Amino acid sequence: MKLLALLLLALIPSAQDGTPDPVASTPASSADGLDDDQAVPDEVMLLRMRDGSIHWGSMQDHDPDRLVFQLLSHGGVVDVPWSLLDPQQSGEMRLTLGYIDVASEELLIEVERLLLIDGNEVTGVIESRQGDNFTVRTGGHQQLLPKERVRSISSGIQVPALDVYSREQLYGRELAVTEPDNAEAQLALAEYCERILDFVHAVEHYQTALQLGLTTDAEKVTLALGRAEIKADKQDQVDVLRQADVLRKRGQFDDALASLETFRTTWPDSPLMEDALKKVDQVKRARDRALREYVTERWFYWMRRLARDAAKMDFQQMIGYADETLGQDIRAKVLEDVQKGISESIQDVEIEALWATRKKTRFLNASYGNGTWLLGDDRALAGGEKDKKPAAEGTTGLDKERADLEKKIEQFLKNQRRARSARSGADAEEDQAEGWASFAQASRAQWVLSYYVEFSGDLEVRDHPFLRNCKTCAGRGVIEQISVGGGGKGDAGVTVHRCPLCHGVGRVRRVYFR
Repeated sequence: MKLLALLLLALIPSAQDGTPDPVASTPASSADGLDDDQAVPDEVMLLRMRDGSIHWGSMQDHDPDRLVFQLLSHGGVVDVPWSLLDPQQSGEMRLTLGYIDVASEELLIEVERLLLIDGNEVTGVIESRQGDNFTVRTGGHQQLLPKERVRSISSGIQVPALDVYSREQLYGRELAVTEPDNAEAQLALAEYCERILDFVHAVEHYQTALQLGLTTDAEKVTLALGRAEIKADKQDQVDVLRQADVLRKRGQFDDALASLETFRTTWPDSPLMEDALKKVDQVKRARDRALREYVTERWFYWMRRLARDAAKMDFQQMIGYADETLGQDIRAKVLEDVQKGISESIQDVEIEALWATRKKTRFLNASYGNGTWLLGDDRALAGGEKDKKPAAEGTTGLDKERADLEKKIEQFLKNQRRARSARSGADAEEDQAEGWASFAQASRAQWVLSYYVEFSGDLEVRDHPFLRNCKTCAGRGVIEQISVGGGGKGDAGVTVHRCPLCHGVGRVRRVYFR
C-alpha cells in the first residue's frame, strides 16, 4: 500500500506548474516524503482544487465550513474550506455528507443608501425620482420618501436581492423573459431560482431542462436537481433560516436567536440543523461585535454628556460626584441604551467586560485649561518637572542680577505653597469656589471630563501628560513688576507677584486617553 502511494505521488503533481499550492499545511513529519514509520491512510482519495491542482490524502473530519484533510505527501493536516474545492466535487461531497448550504451564492443587486436628516437610513432601489418624493423599493414594498428629508445618497452598494424584492417579484420578473422551450434557458432559470432561495421552482425548471433534452453537463444538472429537491422539501425551514439572516443584518439579534431557537425545537431532526447552529454562531458573533462597538460609542457619549451636567454644580459638589458617582451613572446609561438598542438580555457585568475588551485606537485628549491650579500643585504637575533648577551664577553683573532674581522667585513660590498649605480648609474651598464660578461652562465641562478620564481608572491614560506653559507667566508661576523711580539699586525696583491666571502653578495640563 505504501509503495502504491509513493508511485502515485511520483506520477501526479500536487500543484500546477508555477502555481502556488493553495493547500498549505504543517507536516506531521519530514516534508521530503513519508517517514518509514508513517502510516498510509486506508481510504486514500483525490482532492481536486478550484485552481486545477490535485492532492492525494484522506478526509479526517468535516463540518459545514470545511473539511480536515491529511496530505499523503508528508502527513500534514490542513483545513480546506469547501469554497477552495472544485465546485462539482464540493457539491457532490457536501450532498453525500448531508450538508445543505442554504444561502451560498445568494443573488446580490446594486442599491442606493439614502441617509436621512434625522440620522436614519433607507437602503433600496430608487424606482422614481419624480416630484417631491423618492419612490424606493425595499423589503418587497414601495416607500415614499420626501426629498427634503434626504441628506445624501450613496450608490454602488450590494445587498441580497431578497432584502429589496419579494421572492415572488424576483421569480415572476425572470420567468417573464425566459423561453419556455429552451433547455439552456430553463437551466439558467433553475439556477437563478436557487440564488433567490426558491427551491420549489428550481426543482421544476431543472426537471424541465432535462425533459427538453439538455445534454450539456447533464450529470452536473442531475446532481443540482437532487440538491434542490432536498431543499425544496425543507422550503419552510429554509425560509426560517433566511429570516434569521434578515434579522441579524437589521441588528435584531434577540429576535434572530429566538427564531433559531424555534427552529431547533420545531425541527430537532432537520438535515438543516447544522446550518441552523452555524447561524446561531453567526448571530452571536455579529451581536458581540455590535455590542462592543455600541458600548464604546455610548460610553464616550455619556461621559461627555454627564460631564456637561456636572459642570453646572459648585466645585465641591462636582468633585464628590466625579469621585463617587460619575462612573456609576455612565455605566447605568450605557446599559440602558444597550438593552433598548441591541439586546434586552445584556447585564451590567457584560457591559463591564465589553468595555474592558473594547478596540483601542488613537489617543484622545482633554485639558484642565486655566483651571489646572484647582488640582493642587502635586496633581497639576505630576508627570512633568515640578521644580525648576535655579540658573547658574554668571560672571557678568547682569548674569548675577538674573540669578539673584531667579532665587527670589523660587523662594517666593515656596512661600506661596507653604502659605496655601497653612490656610484653613474653608479658605481654600472659598478660593476654589470663586475660581470655578469664574470659568465658562464649556471650560468647566472640559475640566470635569479631564478629571474623570485621569482619575476614575475607567480609561487608559498615557503616562506623560502635556504640560504647556501658562501664556501669562511663560511657565514661571509669577510675574515681575518693575517699580519705576523706586529709588533703590539693583533689583530693588522689581517685585514678584503670583500669576493671576495659573495661580502659581505655571502649567496648563492636558491628558491623553483612550
